[in-house]
Amino acid sequence: MKTSSFVEALQQDPPFSFHNSNPYNKSLLVGTKATELKSLMDKVFETCLVDSLMTAIVGNPGTGKTHFLWNLEYRTNIEKSKNGIVVIFNLKDKIPTTEQILQSIYTNTHFVDLAEKYNVVLKGENYDDKKQEINYLLSRAKEDWKDFGLFIGVDTVDECIRKIVDLKNVESDKAVVDLLGTYRLILDTFDNTAVIFALTKDVYHIFRDVISGDQTLRRRILVPNGIDDKPIEFGSLKEKEAYELVTVSMKEWAKRNNLEEIDFGNYPFSKEAIYLAWRVASTPGSLTKICSQCLNKKVCEYNDTTTKEKSLKISEYEMATILLKNKSDPTLDYREKLWNNIDYIIKKDEYESLLKDFIGNQNWQFKDKGILYESFKDYFLSLEFSINSGERGLFVGYTIDGNKKEVELKFVDGTKIPKIDFKSVANNLLKGISNACLFIYITDEEHDEKKDFFIYENEFIEISRYFRNKDIDYTPTLGSKRLTSNDIEKIIGVKKMTNIKERKKLFNYIDNKLKMARYLKSLMVTKPSKI
Repeated sequence: MKTSSFVEALQQDPPFSFHNSNPYNKSLLVGTKATELKSLMDKVFETCLVDSLMTAIVGNPGTGKTHFLWNLEYRTNIEKSKNGIVVIFNLKDKIPTTEQILQSIYTNTHFVDLAEKYNVVLKGENYDDKKQEINYLLSRAKEDWKDFGLFIGVDTVDECIRKIVDLKNVESDKAVVDLLGTYRLILDTFDNTAVIFALTKDVYHIFRDVISGDQTLRRRILVPNGIDDKPIEFGSLKEKEAYELVTVSMKEWAKRNNLEEIDFGNYPFSKEAIYLAWRVASTPGSLTKICSQCLNKKVCEYNDTTTKEKSLKISEYEMATILLKNKSDPTLDYREKLWNNIDYIIKKDEYESLLKDFIGNQNWQFKDKGILYESFKDYFLSLEFSINSGERGLFVGYTIDGNKKEVELKFVDGTKIPKIDFKSVANNLLKGISNACLFIYITDEEHDEKKDFFIYENEFIEISRYFRNKDIDYTPTLGSKRLTSNDIEKIIGVKKMTNIKERKKLFNYIDNKLKMARYLKSLMVTKPSKI
């Protein structure tokens, strides 16, 4: 495939959309909550075949409510996996009248198709005529398909309520009462009908309060709940779901643009780029918005005649630059740690240049335990751990779920733990002085996962002989981490910096690569196992 063809297709047919559902991606439904809600909603729809009702889907902006409605429309009107007609109504700045709602049903493409199926010429000139024709066609369809229903999706409810409150200077609950009253009239007009409101969490709470005070409304509204008896809410994607959303969106795009001969996978996004985007933009709306902007930037670069290297692959660095431009977006995660990580990626060359100057200039040897201990104390303090050091050794602490946990650190010169450390480590674990122990092996060789596993496993088996309690296996609480001499020199060099703010920033940058903090926390929650 020519790259130019790829770019041309991207310009004419974007793979992603945000805020509004991509008309080509209606068939896609990604996410545990969406799949769970789909099953529960089918049961709600079965109920509406007996008695027309109202229901709701709940979630913050960008979590997939609009797309869920369009997926329902696709499954019903296009895929025909459900019998019925789905009409989606976007509220604007006012509550629609029953006449407007009826008109949206009457002119719906799929309702017109239903009329043609039964050789009915739609010629209603007024409200009563149109109501009669709609009811007639719904009853005819019901004769052929017992589970045939009319589903009305009501979107952008939160925006409508806010505008009514601002323009008419009324309370939000009054606006909700009027909205529910209008759609309740629709339920009284048509049989086998379900009205599905797409609600943000704040508007849902207003709906709930209004409904609880009206016995008639309570009988007409059924919201599917989870096992906690609360409405199932759309929310963030899991990591696996984020990859799936990007992958299936690109594959669908490739299919409709006759580019199927390529095994796309996540292309043009690297796995690292998707992971970074998911960490900060974890809702379907925010993730697809960021991915869309990345693709647009790539297309612009490709079309720019001054661009020397024309590549469509999107790296972790390129994703970081797009995320940084969107930092003020309220739908993105605001946690400082995540944005620091983005800063490390963007300024990687700058940080690496600073750290490189420390290598070979520390005049350090393994026997200089004092320098080693003091440097790692500063390192972990910068990562917001607590430090307990003294005659018993060096312990790193952190509070998890209200409980203080401590991991003992042991530094090993090479890949062989001194016998004297076996006994002291076992003694500290047995007495509850520490919750775990991390052995930091300092060598000149880079980490080799397979090789290291066998070395450390044999070491830990030998340590286990020192545990007097034969019914409990403490080896799960023993961890290992290999650091090179260069890693150690970088940490010692940063320790010597006088600027505390820059020192903390560099320590965090180092840990972003070494993942020591993450590993320590995982050790802290690991418990001995019973034999």
